Amino acid sequence: MKQRLLSLLLACMLSLGAGGGAAAQTKESLTYLYAGTTASYLKILSHTGRALTTVCTDYFDIKADGSLWITPPNKIDPEFIREMHARDILVTPFISNHWDRAVGLSALANRAALTVQIADVIEQYDLDGVNVDIENVTEQSREAYTDFVRLLRAKLPAHKLVTVAVAANPYNWTSGWQGSYDYKALSDHSDYLMLMTYDESYQGGPAGPVSSKLFFERSIQYAINQGVPKHKIVAGLPFFGRYWKNGSGGIGLAASDIEYLLGNYPSSTRYDKDTESANATVTIRPGDPKPIIWGGRTMPEGTYDIWYDSLSSVKFKLDTIHALGIRGAGSWALGQENPDMWTFYTTALYGGAAPPSKNERLVRVLDALNRPSGGSKNPRAVASSTVLTRGEMAVVLAEMTYVEPETGGENFSDTANYWGAGHIRALKRRGLISGTGGGLFHPDRNLTREEAIAMVERVLVLPNTIDHHLMTFKDVTPSMWSYAPIAKLNYFSIVAGVSRDYFKPFDPISAASMALLFDKVEPYPMNPDKFVPVPSGTIPDDPIINPR
Repeated sequence: MKQRLLSLLLACMLSLGAGGGAAAQTKESLTYLYAGTTASYLKILSHTGRALTTVCTDYFDIKADGSLWITPPNKIDPEFIREMHARDILVTPFISNHWDRAVGLSALANRAALTVQIADVIEQYDLDGVNVDIENVTEQSREAYTDFVRLLRAKLPAHKLVTVAVAANPYNWTSGWQGSYDYKALSDHSDYLMLMTYDESYQGGPAGPVSSKLFFERSIQYAINQGVPKHKIVAGLPFFGRYWKNGSGGIGLAASDIEYLLGNYPSSTRYDKDTESANATVTIRPGDPKPIIWGGRTMPEGTYDIWYDSLSSVKFKLDTIHALGIRGAGSWALGQENPDMWTFYTTALYGGAAPPSKNERLVRVLDALNRPSGGSKNPRAVASSTVLTRGEMAVVLAEMTYVEPETGGENFSDTANYWGAGHIRALKRRGLISGTGGGLFHPDRNLTREEAIAMVERVLVLPNTIDHHLMTFKDVTPSMWSYAPIAKLNYFSIVAGVSRDYFKPFDPISAASMALLFDKVEPYPMNPDKFVPVPSGTIPDDPIINPR
């Protein structure tokens, strides 16, 4: 961990030496973990690959008297902290008053004792610092807020991080809760500021973008104008959107919930280039299943106006962070995002350059799909974000399990001239893949998550005893042909849903996502040379997917 902190320090020195114009060589990539458990946090982290550098966990709270309250029941998990350190990820719990002004004022009034308590717990559990997230106090608390952060910095060792989440301030507000943050003074006593560059439109306000282009850019520029060094600025991304119904609302919902709504209910979408924001209209009709969104809220029938950051919005913000040369990106909150974002997140943060550390599994996947194989070569170039086809998945599966392509024997009628025919033939002979019916395989059809998982499950040597009650995904039911393989790999923490409630079995899967799956598979035994006859009527063909 010290080595990574030293590299961050060196990057900041390089940035300063270049007059602030050069981007840091190591980007910060922070996210918040909220309202979950260690098990759920590890599952959602499995989607992120190596994109994250810091997680802000919900271990700390504040009592009414302003003293520290460690979130019960015993939420600080030493095993989780050690696991994050093994992945070279820092753990800096956030301390928040959750918008309760009275609690925030008590914390600031009690700051001398509170900072001692925080420092003691950080030392006790080998945490990497703290993220301060006290909101909804006013300009009258401006000096006390700065002094609270100053005391924290003084009480923690230099290698522990002190970071501060600050309200976005694109219009130079000096009163209200935005006025409580002295950007320059806070940055003097902290490692960096995490700008909450979202909630431009909010609950109870008029419909509009959660974080428009102008709002995002002006908020960053305000920090720069206040004298905050670029290497101390992290810009926040919203992993959520908001919906309005009949002109009122602004209720928050996860980006993953929005993707589910768009795929399962009558809807229309547009991308507003002026604001770099997505806008959708979704109708829940009488008789339609009522979706349950993040936080357990049920959406009744009606027509909804939804604003959110789509993948294009996220890409724009990451490109902006790179272009401005600031320290990196933060996000609220992990588990709410569209997981397809992780296929380009790191690359975009670095401006299209290769990330500083390579995912060896991804390199192997891309190598298998882009080099000549058995005398033939894939006719298209495959990148990390490329959606895989069924035929490409067969090649990857064979290469990852060291199955050699075969030139003789039975094959599917539509794969004779396919570039990966030898790999498909070898897997078919072993009973590891089947077709779509009628002797066909459809090698050029996009691969779905459930198909990929079923193929991988067939090469794994895992016991069949599964607690099916652990399967809580709303879109995976026992009647589905893929239920058993999904349940098994979910039980062994090899795969997880795209959010807490949804698995999205029919979504396509990218090369990067496939590489992450193989990373998770690695500790488990595989036996690709087993020959499993497929008795008629006992193991279904991979299906022609029913339309959603």
